[in-house]
Amino acid sequence: MFESLGVRGAAAGMGAGVAASTNHGHLITRTYESAVQAQQTAIAETKAIQQYVKLGSAYEAKKQWNSAEKSFDYALKVIALRDGVGSEKALPVLKHLVTVTCADHDFGQAVSYQKTVLQFAQAQAAKIPNPVAVINEQMTLANLYALKQDYVSAEPILQACLATATSSDAVPAAKRVIVSTTYARILRKLHKDAQADAVEAMQAGSDLAPEAAKMVSVKPEVTVPVEPSVPVASDHTPSRTVSDGTTTDHAPGSPGSPASPASPASTASNPESPQQSAP
Repeated sequence: MFESLGVRGAAAGMGAGVAASTNHGHLITRTYESAVQAQQTAIAETKAIQQYVKLGSAYEAKKQWNSAEKSFDYALKVIALRDGVGSEKALPVLKHLVTVTCADHDFGQAVSYQKTVLQFAQAQAAKIPNPVAVINEQMTLANLYALKQDYVSAEPILQACLATATSSDAVPAAKRVIVSTTYARILRKLHKDAQADAVEAMQAGSDLAPEAAKMVSVKPEVTVPVEPSVPVASDHTPSRTVSDGTTTDHAPGSPGSPASPASPASTASNPESPQQSAP
C-alpha cells in the first residue's frame, strides 16, 4: 500500500514538473512573440513618421499651410506612440509646426509649439551649456508674441535674452546687437521710451555697432517670424532669420485642400497607405 502511494506521488510530482516546464516554455514563446511584435510595430511607426514628415514638407514647400500642419501633427502623434510623450525626437517636427502655423497666421498655436521647442533647448543647455541656442528659441518666441501684438509677454523674454547675451562670452557680438535692437523696439511698443533709450545707449557705447554690418553675411539657421512695423495683413507675414538678423518678406499662398491622413495607429500598421504619398 505504501509502495503504491509512493508510486502515485512520484507520478504526480513528475506530472506537475512537466506542466510547469510546459507553462514556462509557453511563457518564453509569448515573450519572444511580444518582442518581435513590438519591434515590427516600431519599424512600422518609424516608416509612418518618415512618410508624414515627407508629406508635410511637400505641402510646406507648396505653401499649403493647413495640409502641412495636419501632416506634421500626425507625425508628432506617432512619435509620441513610439517614443513616449515629451521625447526630444519630436523637436524637428515641432519646429516645422512653428513655421507652418505662423505662416498660416495662427500665431497662438505657433506660440504653443514654440514654448515646447524652448523647453527642449533649455533642457539640453542644462546638460551642455549653449546660450546661443537658448537665445535663438527665446527670440523666436518673443517675435511670435510680437506678431500677436502681445508685447507684454515678449518683454520679459527679451530682457532675459539681453541678460544672457551681455553676460556670456559664448554669445557673438552680432547676436547681442540683434537682441538689444529687438528689445528696444518692444520697449517702445510698450511706451517705455526711457528704458529703450538706455538699451540703445548701451549698444551704441559698446564695440558692437561695427558687427551689425556683418549680420547679413552670416548664413541663416532658422527662419522665424518677426514683429512687423505695421499691423499684419491677411496676405502678408514678415519673417526674420533670428540667427543673423536677415529679414525676408513673403506672402503665404492660399492653403490647398486639407489632407485627410489616416489615424496614427492605422498608419503605423499600414505605412504603405496611398494617403501618405507626396502631392
